[in-house]
Amino acid sequence: MMAGHIGFARQEDREGLRQLWLESFEDTPEAVDFFLERWLSPFSCVAAWEQGKVVSALYLLPGVWQEGKRSYQAQYIYGAATLPAFRGCGWMGKLLAFAGSTGARQRGDQVSCLLPATKSLYNFYARYGYRTAFYLRTVEKEREELEALAGTRERPCVVPALSPWEIREISMSQQTGIQWGRQMVEYAFAVNSLYGGGRVCTVDGYALYRRQGDLAEILEWRCLGDMGALLAALLKDTDAELFRFRLSGRDALFPKEGDLIPFGMGKSLCQGLKIEKIQGETPYLGMTLD
Repeated sequence: MMAGHIGFARQEDREGLRQLWLESFEDTPEAVDFFLERWLSPFSCVAAWEQGKVVSALYLLPGVWQEGKRSYQAQYIYGAATLPAFRGCGWMGKLLAFAGSTGARQRGDQVSCLLPATKSLYNFYARYGYRTAFYLRTVEKEREELEALAGTRERPCVVPALSPWEIREISMSQQTGIQWGRQMVEYAFAVNSLYGGGRVCTVDGYALYRRQGDLAEILEWRCLGDMGALLAALLKDTDAELFRFRLSGRDALFPKEGDLIPFGMGKSLCQGLKIEKIQGETPYLGMTLD
């Protein structure tokens, strides 16, 4: 058998990467093509090959670790997968090592982060130096309570003064966590729509949500001002009876309510930078395409 090797994938590897994704995740071919068209670029995908076949891969999406006025380039590890026949051979560990060394030097990354889908994956990534670093608050509210908070006065339709990316950038500027760029925010909105999710925007806020029966799960809520207006827009957009909000620890909506839960892992790729167990902080990841 030909010895395997690891490196950055290129456009000519696209079909192999596509097949790997389809065999590993419950995504549609349209969604996979949508992703690859936007994110398969130089130094964005680390892959492993055996006998010329792509057997394992992960993607490095760009972000920024922000802590007060300090910021550091970050890699968000996404779409990590190995073909079933090649699992248990250590390929993913080697890809993670490559991403944190060669990949980080090539891209200038100083922080690595990811969102494991299951508890067992949290344990898996812990073996490679990742630690729980991000948290969110989950708050559930009945429709009736949100209607009372939104108020009954008619609010005029307005054109948002800021794009969702600008709203997020401003709202995150005083928080510790990951700041996503315009491309990532626009992609997250597009993917949510592709899978039937909804979104509402006001002049200074947005809510990205997914409907599951009578439950609307708000995947991200960012508001700079009139929270009542954003709640009213959300209630108008969906007739769900129960709402589950994912909020940052510092979000002004329902302060001090809800359960604080782990929501992402990370590790520093440069000496002297600490990103876990920061005193008084609950770093926020958000908008993670889960």
